[in-house]
Amino acid sequence: MQPDLSHYQPDTLAAFEVETGFSAAKFLEENWKALLQDDIEGYRLHLAFDTGHTPGFKTGYIGIRKNQVLLCIAPYFVTQYALESSLKGTMQNILTQVKEQLPSLMTIKMLCVGSPVTDSCKLAISREYPFDPALIQVLNRTLATIAKKENATLIAFKDVKDADYQLYGPVLKDLGYNALPSMPLAINKITHGSVQDYLASLSTKLRTDIEQKLSAARDIRIEEHQGIPPHLDDIYNLYLESHAGQQAQSELLTKKFFEYVAGLMPEQTRFVLYFKQNTLVAFNLLLHHQGVVLDKYIGINPAANAQHHIDCLSWIHNIEMCIRDGFHTYQSSREVYHTRNTMPAKLHDAHTLLKLA
Repeated sequence: MQPDLSHYQPDTLAAFEVETGFSAAKFLEENWKALLQDDIEGYRLHLAFDTGHTPGFKTGYIGIRKNQVLLCIAPYFVTQYALESSLKGTMQNILTQVKEQLPSLMTIKMLCVGSPVTDSCKLAISREYPFDPALIQVLNRTLATIAKKENATLIAFKDVKDADYQLYGPVLKDLGYNALPSMPLAINKITHGSVQDYLASLSTKLRTDIEQKLSAARDIRIEEHQGIPPHLDDIYNLYLESHAGQQAQSELLTKKFFEYVAGLMPEQTRFVLYFKQNTLVAFNLLLHHQGVVLDKYIGINPAANAQHHIDCLSWIHNIEMCIRDGFHTYQSSREVYHTRNTMPAKLHDAHTLLKLA
C-alpha cells in the first residue's frame, strides 16, 4: 500500500530551505545547543567523530530552515551495515543465521540519520515552535537525494528514543518507513545516599554476588582523570582488545577520536583507570553534564577481569561516583551494554525506522 502523502502539498514544502555539509561545524554550536536543549551528545561529540576519521564511515549534516529560522539539524552517516547489529531478540537470531548463509544479503550500504557514537538518534528539532510534519517530509526528500548520490540501498533513522518516536515516527511510517525495535537504553536514577544503601536495595542474591566479586577486586587501584588522560596508548589497546571480543558489529573508533573527545570536551569527559600494581588493566570513558553520566566506552583485560571482576567493580565505582558528585542519572551506552547487562537498570524502548531508498 502506498503511503498517503496528500496532506504534504508542494507549496507547503517549498517554504523550507535546505543546506548540507560534511562537518558538525557547518552549523554554529549555539544552534546545536538550542535545538538539542544542551544535550551532551551534541555538537562537540559529533565534531570529534568527524575529525577522528573512523574508517568506513562518511558523515554529513542537513539543516532545514523556514523563514530563515533554523528548525532542524539532522546528522547522518553512510556505511556498509550489518542489519542484525541494531536489532534484538528473535529477529536478531534469525538475521544472524541468514547472514551465515548469505553474507552479502545482510551487509548493505545504508544512509542512517543519527551518529555511530550517540546513544540515540540526535535528530535536532526546534521545540520553540509547534511540530510541523512537513519538516520530516522535507528531510525525507533530502535523504532520498543523498541516498541516490551515495548508492545507498536503505535509509534509516537509527535508535530513536520512544519520546521522539511518538513525535515523528507516525510521519515516517506515513512516508513508507517500517519500525523495528532497537537495543533499549539502560538508565539508572540515582536516589540512594550511599553505596551501602544502593546495595541494600538489591535482591539478596544479587547483593551477595556483587559483594563476593568486590572482595576479589581489593588489589585493583582506581584513578579518575578529567579531560585527556595519561596512558592513552594503553587505553586504546584495551579498547581494541574489547572491541575484538564483541559479538555484535560496531564501529572501530580511532585513537584520534578519544583524543578529540577529551580535548573538545575536557570539562565533560572523565576517564576512570583501573590498575593492577602498575599495569593498566581497564578503562572507562564517561561523559557527564547537568547531573547526567553517560557510560560510553569500557575496555577490560580479559584475564584481569576473570580474576578480579573489574566489570562489577567499575559499575559499583560509577554508582559511588554519581552519589559522591551529585549526579542524578546514570546511563549505560550500547558500547558497554554487553558488559553491564547483568546489572539492574530500567530499560527504555528505542526504535529503528527504515525503508528502501
